[in-house]
Formats: sequence, C-alpha cells, structure tokens
Amino acid sequence: MNFKKTFAILLLVALATGTFAVLPLNVNAQVPSELKTYPVIDAIPNPVAVGEQCLIRAGILQPLHSQAYGWTGITVTVVKPDNSTETLGPITTDSTGVSFVVYVPNQVGTYKLTTNFPEQEMPVDTVDNERGGITIPKGTVMKASTSEVLELVVNEEPSMFYPGHPLPAEYWCRPIDPQLREWATISGNWLARPDNSLALYNDDAPETAHVLWAKELTTGGLAGGLWGADQVPTSSETGDAYEGKFPNSVILNGILYYQRTDTRREMAPAIIAVNLHTGEQWLFRNNTVLSFGQVFWFDSYNYDGVFTYIWSVSGSTYTAYDPFTGNQQMQFTNVPSGVRTFGPNGEILIYIIDYNNRWMALWNSTDCGLQHAVIGTPDYGSWGNTAHRRISDGSNPRSYSWNVTIPAGLQVSTSFRQPILKVLPDRVVSMFFNHTHVRVWGLSTEPGCQGQKLFDNIWRAPSSWAEGYVTQHYGTASNEVEGGFITLWIKEEMKHYGFSIETGKYLWTTESEHYSNAYGWGNAEHTWYAAYGNLYSIGLGGDLYCYDGKTGATLWTYALDDLYGEPVTGQNWWGWITLIADGKV
Repeated sequence: MNFKKTFAILLLVALATGTFAVLPLNVNAQVPSELKTYPVIDAIPNPVAVGEQCLIRAGILQPLHSQAYGWTGITVTVVKPDNSTETLGPITTDSTGVSFVVYVPNQVGTYKLTTNFPEQEMPVDTVDNERGGITIPKGTVMKASTSEVLELVVNEEPSMFYPGHPLPAEYWCRPIDPQLREWATISGNWLARPDNSLALYNDDAPETAHVLWAKELTTGGLAGGLWGADQVPTSSETGDAYEGKFPNSVILNGILYYQRTDTRREMAPAIIAVNLHTGEQWLFRNNTVLSFGQVFWFDSYNYDGVFTYIWSVSGSTYTAYDPFTGNQQMQFTNVPSGVRTFGPNGEILIYIIDYNNRWMALWNSTDCGLQHAVIGTPDYGSWGNTAHRRISDGSNPRSYSWNVTIPAGLQVSTSFRQPILKVLPDRVVSMFFNHTHVRVWGLSTEPGCQGQKLFDNIWRAPSSWAEGYVTQHYGTASNEVEGGFITLWIKEEMKHYGFSIETGKYLWTTESEHYSNAYGWGNAEHTWYAAYGNLYSIGLGGDLYCYDGKTGATLWTYALDDLYGEPVTGQNWWGWITLIADGKV
C-alpha cells in the first residue's frame, strides 16, 4: 500500500470536508410558515429583598431584523406568596427578542413568574445568520408560547450590593479602575473653558496652592541689565496683546495638552502633552493647532463606551486626533458657525439661528459622524467603525438633529461681535439692550417644542442710561434654569443688572463696584461668573464681589491687596477668576 498517497487522499478529503462544513448547508431550506417559539423568563437578582428593585427579563429566543423591530404584547404572570396574581406588561422587546421590566416585590416568600408570548407574525424578512443564513419571511407566524415557571425568592433581609469605594485619602494616579465609581466626582476633565469657568466633577479641589512640577514653556524671567532712558530692570514678554502663551489648553484623563505657540501668526504650532502629576512628556504632534477636547459617550444598541479626542479647528474644518497616539481619527468639513456647546453625552452641538429668515437649527457631531450608515444597521450602532477614518460633510442634512421655525421680530445684541445666546438644558435665552430698554426672551429646545416662545419681556431702563449714553456689556448667565439669571453690566455705574432666565423679568441691580472696574473691555477683561446661585465679579479694582443671585445683595467681598504697594493700577492686584470648583473660587 502506498502510505504517502493514501495519507494525501485522506488529507484532501479532510480539507474538503472542512471547507464544505463552513458553508450554509440549509441556505435553500424551506422555512415553515409557522415557527415554534422558545420563551424565556428570568429575574435579576434572585434572591432579592422585599422592597428592592428586580429586573424581570421576558421574551423569546428569536431576534428580529434590526433595532427598529421588537415583539409586542408580551406579559408576565406573577403569582405572589399569598397566591394573588399580578400581570406585568404588555412588554415590547428590543431586536434581541427580549426586554426587561422593573418589579418591586412587596411580600416575603416565593414568587412564581411565567412569560406569555402571544402569537404574532415576523414583521419583515429576517436573515438568521446563526441558522446558516436562512431568511425567515415576513408574515411567518410565530406561535404563542408560555415559559416554564421561574421561582423568585424574596427575603426579609436586605440584599448584598456592591459596596462601593471611598474617595482616596492619599496620592493616586490614572487610569482609574472603572469599578471605583464614586471617584467620578473627582476625576473631571477640562475640555475647554466651560460656561462660567465652572469645573464640574472636581470635588476634591486643592485647599492650598502647591507645585507638583515645573516645566519651561518659553523664554521668560528677568531679562538682565537695565533698560530705557530711566535704566530700569525689566522682564520677558508673556505674549503679544490678547495672545497669551497657553491658549486652549485641555486636560483629558490626567494628561495636560497645550499648544506650542504664542501668536495667531505662529508658523509652526504643535501640541504637547504631559502627565499632569509628573510633568513627563506624553505626546508631541507638530504643525497642529489645539482647539478643544472631547469626552464622548456613545450609548447605542450595538456599543456602549467613551471615546476621547483632541480637536483642531481650521475655519469650517474640524479634525479629531486620538489623545493617546496623536493619530488622526476623523474629519468633519463644512461645519456651520454658531454657538458651540456639548450635549448630555458629550456630543458637539452647534446652535444656529437665522433671525431674518426665522429659523433655528441644531448641528450634532454624532449625526454628522453617522451620516454614512443606514439607520437600524449594526454600523449605525457603532461609532468607531462608522465615523473613524472618514471625512464627513457637516453640511449634509443628516448632520442636523432638527431645524425649526422661530417667532418673527426677535432682537439680539452682540458680545464681542457675536450674537448673545445662552444654551440651557431645555431652552436658549438671549437679550437685546439699548439706552431705553432691555428685552429678554427664551425659546424652547424641548423635543417636540423646539423654537416655541417661552417668554419675551421688556424692561424700561432708567433715564440716566440715555442721558449719559452709558456703555453696556453682556455679563453672564447661570448654567441652571431654576433661579437662574442673565446679567448686563453698565460701565459708568459699575453695576450689574440681573434678569430671570425663567421668565425674562427684571430681578435686581447690584451696588456700585470700585471705580477702577470701569476700565477693561467687558467680559474679556473682567470675570463675571455665575455659580452656586451667586454672581462673582472681579476686574481691575482687585476686589472680588459675591452677589446673591436672587436679590443682587452683596454677600461678601475679598481684596487681592498688595502689602508693598507695587501695582500702579491701585491698592490691589488686577483680579481674574481662573476657575470655580468644589465650592471654591
């Protein structure tokens, strides 16, 4: 016998058999017009304590075509320990064929649960890849079925739950284990200067100033020698007018990203990243401008996770980079101009209002990134697979969440040539002012009510405004609607005027501040921030004022005084609020 030849034949047969085994053997099989169904019932956790929430899982082991479809009319029969009966539902499942309802048992003992699946038809042709790629035709009857009985044990004693972890009491570092959920309150990021410079989720802010490390940013310090006609010592420049040396810095996951540039005419900008705790350089990306950061939670039927980016904006082109590698991830072109903010999941939102043509629209980075995917497909439920490695057109209508008509005749003033618009969770608020009146209006952004007028109030100004032709500046607005306010600064009076962002009505006027606060151009050279229900104000005068947001009354002041009388602008140092966090300014 030729052993080698026999072995070769056997090997070929084995390979052939293996090859045919991966093909869909029943791709042409005739699917029955009626299918038996296999119901499921589960309770999580089991056992559970009386009065505690329990997830009841019910449905059948047959998925549907896509996330747009679900089985309907499912009920769960609950027989309590006292033999009374309760029915949960009707339940509509997701595309997996099952879903959950929350149930709170009110008796101690053993409950008996049963899923009831009513007969219904497959709503659309459905390919079942796990069955070899067969198609279950639309209209196939899915037979009624009843699950086996599940016993849910309900105890008197409270259940044991994940205990959680205390906040750190000593030095800690990143990455943070996701199971340390309580640490979310102290691990916030700095994506860009937030509204009112309020840094959320930094609840363990420092009590004292301290230096962890030092890293040279540019040439600086005492220049050496004596200069000018008066022969005086002097220091290095710290950036030309309005062009500081640390613009648009970002902190993501404990890494500080900053820009190597000090002027808008810089020919070779670069992004440098260093460890915030150690100062060790993490990343260097040349010829790239740093604009802002993003933490984006993509929560869909196919994926759940956070994506982080650093963004570079040039005109209407937005380019995203991986903050870990520095590699380009995606690019949006033709992004509209407007008021940019972040949505509840960290998505980039841009509100655009055309007052003349009476429309308001919301541009959404999530919609822009998903424009290439078909709604309901797996790709539409996946972000990285769909948005990354692509150039997406921001002018595509699919990049917009909505576009609505707004009332006629709305007026708006500007702040540094930009129309005033405060974005809040359920509305946008703006104001128009001149020497005779202040008009404050609000439009709803609630689903189904976008663009509807919430209020539109006019307050008559004091005659002194017109008599002195006073200088007016938009101040700030609260980040919360309830008890919130929007402010106007009158330079010659050194006073703030407050108006409600709930109703648009006039609320209060503060006392006059130090005369030197009249110097400096509006909110670019003062800091007027709303936080914790108060208004905080400081400027050239160096006195920090805290005003009650309900009454405008002065709650306290703090002077940035200099014991040696060095400032030439007054007794105090020119003040500036860097950030507000953890109840501290």
